[in-house]
Amino acid sequence: MKNKGKHIALGVYLLLTALPLLAGIVYAFLTSIGLTDGLSKGFTLSHWLWAFQTPELWQSLGFSIYIAAMALGLALGLAFTMISFFRFELEKGVLSRVIYMPLAIPAAVAAFFSFQMLSASGLLSRLLYQIGWIDSISQFPELINDAWGLGIILTHALMAFPFLTLVLLNLYRSKRLSELSELAATLGAKTKDTQMKVIFPILMKGIMPTLGLFFLFILGSYEIPMLLGRQDPQMITLLTLRKLQRFDLTVIPQAYVVALFYVLLVLLVMLLGLKGEKIRAYAD
Repeated sequence: MKNKGKHIALGVYLLLTALPLLAGIVYAFLTSIGLTDGLSKGFTLSHWLWAFQTPELWQSLGFSIYIAAMALGLALGLAFTMISFFRFELEKGVLSRVIYMPLAIPAAVAAFFSFQMLSASGLLSRLLYQIGWIDSISQFPELINDAWGLGIILTHALMAFPFLTLVLLNLYRSKRLSELSELAATLGAKTKDTQMKVIFPILMKGIMPTLGLFFLFILGSYEIPMLLGRQDPQMITLLTLRKLQRFDLTVIPQAYVVALFYVLLVLLVMLLGLKGEKIRAYAD
């Protein structure tokens, strides 16, 4: 009876979550081949040919992957630095409470703060001018609306690293890495070797699922790249909305093509994550 109730609950959950998502994907695919669009003359592959023949989509995909990878790498580096040098403060000191504060900041607020701090006329450039490091605004490096997306990367990294720090801290406790470090030291291992060959691999193995989810989150972000990024290149979400909201209604199927490529990229990352989990489970 209990198993039957669990199956019913699982069926209702899938009905409310997976079915609408699947319906949206099917509708997007049908629109992309001209079968649901009222302006289309019928089945066509022209919108898919556009995707493969023009560099716009591939530049957007590459830029989105680059932003997500760089932001996540920077956030992870900051998180490991916090764990390595401030672990005791994170457990008992004031830092143990302050570290939670950035988690309550919305993405739009973080983007606005970065704009006020990092733009050419922002607080940081004014501070550098006052202390004599730069002689004019033009000497301040371009961090907002730049071709490399530095403002987007910094903002995402600063938003992500507190959460990653807390995840690593929890892993440090649950895996009893303090005791493992003491054991390694007793056996003659140096501190550097203990960090690189004992602590780092265990923490990386435990945080990989979280990194995969954060990669997808940054990949599909909207507010931060909209406020801090350029029109070209654009992240995949902004390209989709730009195609969807244009006055030329015949371009709308291209937006669905872009969205479907994003779905395929998300599925690929998820499959790689599941494959990695199976490999690690088999190795254990």
